[in-house]
Amino acid sequence: MTKAHLPLKVSKCIKLPRAPEVTTVIDGTGKHHAECDLCGIDITLTITANPRSFQRHQGGEACLKLHRSQGLPDTEPTTRPTLQILVVPPTGPSEQLSIIPCPGVAIAWHPGSIWETYPYHQHEIQAVGWRPVAFGNENNKIFLRSDRCFGFILDIDEPPCKECWQIEYSNKFQEFVR
Repeated sequence: MTKAHLPLKVSKCIKLPRAPEVTTVIDGTGKHHAECDLCGIDITLTITANPRSFQRHQGGEACLKLHRSQGLPDTEPTTRPTLQILVVPPTGPSEQLSIIPCPGVAIAWHPGSIWETYPYHQHEIQAVGWRPVAFGNENNKIFLRSDRCFGFILDIDEPPCKECWQIEYSNKFQEFVR
Protein backbone atom coordinates (compact mmCIF):
# COMPACT_ATOMS: atom_id res chain seq x y z
CA MET A 1 0.00 0.00 0.00
CA THR A 2 1.37 3.41 -0.94
CA LYS A 3 1.70 6.23 1.56
CA ALA A 4 -0.83 9.03 1.45
CA HIS A 5 0.68 12.27 0.21
CA LEU A 6 0.16 15.43 2.17
CA PRO A 7 -1.81 18.05 0.25
CA LEU A 8 -0.10 21.26 -0.79
CA LYS A 9 -2.33 23.99 0.62
CA VAL A 10 -0.73 26.94 -1.18
CA SER A 11 -0.69 27.79 -4.87
CA LYS A 12 2.23 26.38 -6.84
CA CYS A 13 4.01 27.97 -9.77
CA ILE A 14 4.53 25.51 -12.63
CA LYS A 15 7.46 26.23 -14.91
CA LEU A 16 7.28 24.26 -18.15
CA PRO A 17 10.24 24.54 -20.52
CA ARG A 18 9.62 27.14 -23.27
CA ALA A 19 6.26 28.18 -21.86
CA PRO A 20 5.04 30.92 -19.53
CA GLU A 21 4.77 30.14 -15.82
CA VAL A 22 1.34 29.01 -14.67
CA THR A 23 0.12 29.41 -11.10
CA THR A 24 -2.30 26.85 -9.69
CA VAL A 25 -5.60 27.65 -7.99
CA ILE A 26 -6.95 25.39 -5.22
CA ASP A 27 -10.61 24.35 -5.28
CA GLY A 28 -12.86 23.39 -2.34
CA THR A 29 -11.73 19.75 -2.45
CA GLY A 30 -8.05 20.69 -2.16
CA LYS A 31 -7.17 19.88 -5.76
CA HIS A 32 -5.02 22.26 -7.73
CA HIS A 33 -6.12 23.62 -11.12
CA ALA A 34 -4.11 25.29 -13.85
CA GLU A 35 -5.34 27.08 -16.97
CA CYS A 36 -3.71 26.00 -20.23
CA ASP A 37 -2.05 29.01 -21.83
CA LEU A 38 -2.66 27.53 -25.30
CA CYS A 39 -6.37 26.71 -25.27
CA GLY A 40 -7.64 28.23 -22.00
CA ILE A 41 -9.10 25.00 -20.61
CA ASP A 42 -8.92 24.33 -16.86
CA ILE A 43 -6.75 21.30 -16.06
CA THR A 44 -7.31 19.50 -12.76
CA LEU A 45 -4.10 18.50 -11.00
CA THR A 46 -3.60 16.55 -7.80
CA ILE A 47 -3.73 17.73 -4.19
CA THR A 48 0.08 17.94 -4.32
CA ALA A 49 0.02 20.11 -7.50
CA ASN A 50 1.86 17.50 -9.58
CA PRO A 51 1.87 19.00 -13.12
CA ARG A 52 1.89 15.65 -14.98
CA SER A 53 -1.70 16.00 -16.31
CA PHE A 54 -1.02 19.61 -17.32
CA GLN A 55 2.10 18.56 -19.21
CA ARG A 56 0.23 15.70 -20.93
CA HIS A 57 -2.55 18.09 -21.98
CA GLN A 58 -0.32 20.80 -23.47
CA GLY A 59 0.08 20.29 -27.18
CA GLY A 60 -2.10 17.17 -27.13
CA GLU A 61 -5.00 16.45 -29.46
CA ALA A 62 -7.70 18.03 -27.26
CA CYS A 63 -5.58 21.13 -26.65
CA LEU A 64 -4.87 21.52 -30.36
CA LYS A 65 -8.58 21.17 -31.29
CA LEU A 66 -9.64 23.79 -28.74
CA HIS A 67 -6.82 26.07 -29.84
CA ARG A 68 -7.91 25.79 -33.49
CA SER A 69 -11.64 26.20 -32.63
CA GLN A 70 -10.78 29.59 -31.14
CA GLY A 71 -9.27 30.61 -34.48
CA LEU A 72 -5.73 30.69 -33.11
CA PRO A 73 -2.78 29.56 -35.25
CA ASP A 74 -1.01 26.30 -34.44
CA THR A 75 2.00 26.68 -32.19
CA GLU A 76 5.37 25.71 -33.52
CA PRO A 77 6.43 22.29 -32.23
CA THR A 78 9.82 23.58 -31.08
CA THR A 79 8.27 26.21 -28.79
CA ARG A 80 6.11 23.85 -26.71
CA PRO A 81 7.20 21.18 -24.23
CA THR A 82 7.08 17.67 -25.62
CA LEU A 83 6.62 14.37 -23.86
CA GLN A 84 8.73 12.34 -26.26
CA ILE A 85 12.11 12.78 -27.85
CA LEU A 86 11.93 12.58 -31.62
CA VAL A 87 15.26 12.74 -33.38
CA VAL A 88 15.02 13.46 -37.09
CA PRO A 89 18.17 13.13 -39.16
CA PRO A 90 19.32 16.44 -40.65
CA THR A 91 18.28 17.07 -44.23
CA GLY A 92 21.26 19.19 -45.13
CA PRO A 93 24.67 20.28 -43.90
CA SER A 94 23.27 23.41 -42.23
CA GLU A 95 20.86 21.40 -40.06
CA GLN A 96 23.32 19.35 -38.00
CA LEU A 97 22.14 18.63 -34.49
CA SER A 98 24.54 18.51 -31.57
CA ILE A 99 24.14 17.11 -28.12
CA ILE A 100 25.05 18.96 -24.95
CA PRO A 101 25.22 17.72 -21.36
CA CYS A 102 22.02 17.93 -19.33
CA PRO A 103 22.91 20.10 -16.32
CA GLY A 104 20.15 18.64 -14.14
CA VAL A 105 17.46 20.77 -12.55
CA ALA A 106 18.42 23.72 -10.34
CA ILE A 107 16.34 23.77 -7.17
CA ALA A 108 16.44 26.42 -4.47
CA TRP A 109 16.87 24.46 -1.23
CA HIS A 110 14.52 26.21 1.22
CA PRO A 111 14.80 23.99 4.34
CA GLY A 112 18.15 25.62 5.19
CA SER A 113 21.79 25.29 4.25
CA ILE A 114 22.36 22.61 1.61
CA TRP A 115 25.35 21.41 3.60
CA GLU A 116 23.47 21.14 6.89
CA THR A 117 19.91 20.11 5.94
CA TYR A 118 20.08 18.11 2.69
CA PRO A 119 19.64 14.41 3.65
CA TYR A 120 22.61 13.02 1.69
CA HIS A 121 22.44 9.76 3.66
CA GLN A 122 19.10 8.92 2.01
CA HIS A 123 20.96 8.23 -1.23
CA GLU A 124 22.89 5.44 0.55
CA ILE A 125 19.81 3.94 2.24
CA GLN A 126 17.30 3.92 -0.64
CA ALA A 127 16.97 4.71 -4.32
CA VAL A 128 15.38 8.15 -4.27
CA GLY A 129 15.37 8.60 -8.06
CA TRP A 130 17.96 11.39 -8.40
CA ARG A 131 21.37 12.47 -7.19
CA PRO A 132 23.04 15.82 -6.54
CA VAL A 133 25.47 16.79 -9.31
CA ALA A 134 26.36 20.43 -8.57
CA PHE A 135 25.75 23.31 -6.21
CA GLY A 136 25.01 26.95 -6.98
CA ASN A 137 26.49 29.67 -4.82
CA GLU A 138 23.55 32.01 -5.27
CA ASN A 139 20.20 31.35 -3.61
CA ASN A 140 21.31 28.08 -1.95
CA LYS A 141 20.69 26.04 -5.13
CA ILE A 142 21.33 22.37 -5.64
CA PHE A 143 21.40 20.73 -9.08
CA LEU A 144 19.77 17.29 -9.18
CA ARG A 145 19.96 14.76 -12.00
CA SER A 146 17.30 12.08 -12.43
CA ASP A 147 18.39 8.45 -12.45
CA ARG A 148 16.43 8.24 -15.74
CA CYS A 149 18.31 11.15 -17.35
CA PHE A 150 20.31 10.18 -20.43
CA GLY A 151 22.90 12.77 -19.45
CA PHE A 152 22.47 14.88 -22.58
CA ILE A 153 19.94 16.90 -24.56
CA LEU A 154 19.87 18.23 -28.10
CA ASP A 155 21.34 21.70 -28.52
CA ILE A 156 17.94 22.96 -29.74
CA ASP A 157 16.25 21.89 -26.46
CA GLU A 158 16.00 24.05 -23.39
CA PRO A 159 17.68 22.45 -20.36
CA PRO A 160 17.02 20.49 -18.27
CA CYS A 161 15.65 17.30 -19.84
CA LYS A 162 12.07 16.22 -19.02
CA GLU A 163 13.20 13.56 -16.53
CA CYS A 164 15.26 16.04 -14.49
CA TRP A 165 12.61 18.77 -14.75
CA GLN A 166 9.98 16.50 -13.16
CA ILE A 167 12.01 15.87 -9.97
CA GLU A 168 10.86 19.06 -8.24
CA TYR A 169 7.18 18.23 -8.85
CA SER A 170 7.31 14.58 -7.79
CA ASN A 171 5.65 13.39 -4.60
CA LYS A 172 8.86 11.58 -3.69
CA PHE A 173 10.83 14.85 -3.77
CA GLN A 174 8.18 16.68 -1.71
CA GLU A 175 8.43 13.95 0.94
CA PHE A 176 12.23 14.12 0.74
CA VAL A 177 12.14 17.87 1.51
CA ARG A 178 9.79 17.30 4.46
